[in-house]
Amino acid sequence: MKKINCWEFKKCGREPGGDKVSEFGVCPSAAAEVADGINSGSNAGRVCWAVSGTFCQGNVQGSFAMKLGKCTDCDFYKHVRDAEGFNFDIGTDLLPRIYSPEQLAHAYDQLHYYLQNIKDLEVQLVSNEKLASLGQLAAGVAHEINNPMAFVSSNLKSLAKYVVTIKDSFKNLSALTTALAQEADSTAIDSAIRELGTIVQNKKLSFMLGDMEDILIESTEGVQRVKSIIQNLRTISRLDEVALQVVNINECLERSLELAKDTIKDRCRVIREFGELPLLSCRPAELEQVFVNIIKNAAEASADNGEITIRTGTDRNHAIFVQISDTGTGISSDILHKIFDPFFTAKPIGQGTGLGLSVAFGIIKAHNGKIEVKSEPGRGSTFTVRIPTVGQAEKEDPGRAT
Repeated sequence: MKKINCWEFKKCGREPGGDKVSEFGVCPSAAAEVADGINSGSNAGRVCWAVSGTFCQGNVQGSFAMKLGKCTDCDFYKHVRDAEGFNFDIGTDLLPRIYSPEQLAHAYDQLHYYLQNIKDLEVQLVSNEKLASLGQLAAGVAHEINNPMAFVSSNLKSLAKYVVTIKDSFKNLSALTTALAQEADSTAIDSAIRELGTIVQNKKLSFMLGDMEDILIESTEGVQRVKSIIQNLRTISRLDEVALQVVNINECLERSLELAKDTIKDRCRVIREFGELPLLSCRPAELEQVFVNIIKNAAEASADNGEITIRTGTDRNHAIFVQISDTGTGISSDILHKIFDPFFTAKPIGQGTGLGLSVAFGIIKAHNGKIEVKSEPGRGSTFTVRIPTVGQAEKEDPGRAT
């Protein structure tokens, strides 16, 4: 640090060439300087606070910062400051930038406290984003569940009517059987057979029996569909589980597509180009959250008859990659580098938290992977997620936008 002459900051009455001594006297540090003059001696003219260990207020002061504190308490300094004014006020301009060890320790404690608060808020924000994502998924899932449940309910009503009709027919058949047992003549038998034929023809038992089989098949498929949706939702809702699982990423993508189905349908078609992948030790619920977010963004950015292409495979470094491309509006270059920033969103107010891709970035980074995006306005975007199959972080920056 360059030490500066004290008189550059305050008039002490001993400044070079100065013939004026303040009416309030001379600065005690300057007065204690060597008798040969202010520009002479071992301190070469640097007196007062500019030299460690110089005399001030009756004591030899130690550090530079400690002596500055003494200057602000010095009666001479206060008198000259108030009477003559200074271009530079040590107390207001310089001291706030120089702290004692105690002040630094206190400032450190405060910074640590604020940093912890920021980290706690970040955890809350991530949790809120997860809840927001689950809320959006729940809305879509409710719609997805409603469709199969609607035709299951309709089928059950039809089955109930068929059962009543069949029961009535069997009652009549039972009565005819009893009559045949009591009267064995051919006339009675012929009459019973004709009546039975009428029952079968009028009630269309043949149609009902065939339709019942179809109804049972459709209802079973609908129930299985609901079961699958609920299982997928339960899987992705377990976002706080830290236990690693060995999974096939292609299966994670299929579950993610199911959860995003309500956003995708009637808007774009999905092209799957899944490669053979090694099993990956990961937290699948978190990765599925990432994939759902990217897939839904791709669908929302696509016009009608758009396409979402999902490719998977391994690269030359044996990392698993998932590439999700869309034919949507694309992302302009002036905001492309911001898309992973917390709270940044290009969606209208109220339609996005701005945390989806930020959370996705954090999840992929926690898996020692990276996520990158390439986009061109009017031609769509491509998000690529890479996760190493070994537990080593890649040396490259985990996120990049181009």
